[in-house]
Amino acid sequence: MKVFKYIASTLLVIALIAAGLLWYIGFFARFVVVEKIVGPYTMVYREVTGDKTNSSDVMNQLFSSLRSDGFKPQKGMCIYFDNSNDKNGKKYHSRTGCVIEGEDTTRLKDYLLKYKVLNIEEQLAVVSEFPYQNNFSMLSGMFRVYPAIKRYCKMKRFQMQPIIEVYDSPGHKITYIMPITTDRIENTEIQMPVVDTIPSPLP
Repeated sequence: MKVFKYIASTLLVIALIAAGLLWYIGFFARFVVVEKIVGPYTMVYREVTGDKTNSSDVMNQLFSSLRSDGFKPQKGMCIYFDNSNDKNGKKYHSRTGCVIEGEDTTRLKDYLLKYKVLNIEEQLAVVSEFPYQNNFSMLSGMFRVYPAIKRYCKMKRFQMQPIIEVYDSPGHKITYIMPITTDRIENTEIQMPVVDTIPSPLP
């Protein structure tokens, strides 16, 4: 009997620890999916193919490189072009990098031979915010926010587009952005302003 009590107590402690960790990374956090105007953003990026964990390594490399050149990036950004649930890592494609803000955007013109730069215009999008503590928060958001965005788009008959993730470490949040295009499923028109999804990189 004592053995069973010990096992039960151990399992309870493990369950409480696991629940505490999940709470800390935001797995149980409440969030909403809305439509609003976001942007503009200026992004320094690299093309990434493979497992999603590769994105974190590339992002950290860019943060380090930009800071060594005197920039002060505070936010990371990824644009995911493939299904977030795709298990075939070799086909996983993203643009991964950092958001450049303020006076740093002016200085970028002197570094166009070193960095790839993408301007994302102000636009109407499906948006959701999720708590950001560490990389496990990114995983929690993938499992919770992506399905919610997909359900919302299905309800509104929006065509799914590549999702942009903005990682705001100082603000402790991840912002998920899915731009809204002019076409809905069944070609139903949208009576609201729309801007192109992602313009071409700067020359």
